[in-house]
Amino acid sequence: MGAFFPKQQISGIEGVHKAFGRSSDAGRNLEYHFCPECGSTVFWNLDAAPELTAVAVGCFTDPAFPAPTRAIWAEHKFQWVEFPSGIAIADGQPG
Repeated sequence: MGAFFPKQQISGIEGVHKAFGRSSDAGRNLEYHFCPECGSTVFWNLDAAPELTAVAVGCFTDPAFPAPTRAIWAEHKFQWVEFPSGIAIADGQPG
């Protein structure tokens, strides 16, 4: 799960991280940055939204962190996952 922020709001990326790139089903590139010690994904960038940086929600320790507002790739979710009511849901890649 990721929280998306305008790139100009992201600052102070520190410490060692490694990057892994891949292409999406739509043929666009994604670049994931992760901790080389534990392997946790920390943030990522997408060609589909070059003005945004996604930060893994697990990196935040605020118990009042806002709930998701949309879900994508819902067709691949575990059967026990339930989305909050009222959010936008896309089964696959959004248009």
